[in-house]
Amino acid sequence: RSFMHERTVAGVALDPKGRRLASATYGGVQLWWAKIADQKPQLMKWPGGHGLVAFSPDGRFLVSSLQENQLHGWRLSDAKDMRMGGYPS
Repeated sequence: RSFMHERTVAGVALDPKGRRLASATYGGVQLWWAKIADQKPQLMKWPGGHGLVAFSPDGRFLVSSLQENQLHGWRLSDAKDMRMGGYPS
């Protein structure tokens, strides 16, 4: 499948079950369902340049690294933000 992005993608990750794809871009992370052709992604917004992205082993959380020397995470069940400053990116 092809997933069109408005901005450059810096990092990608698949969830542990291989059902969702996360792509890190400037301004946040986009979540795509891997088997759905035409869709709009779920946007996990947070300002800044997101580089790497990773799912937790149980697939309940998503974390990305930012250029601003911090990490940012989301709980996927309700898209709740988890700010984590002070970590080198």
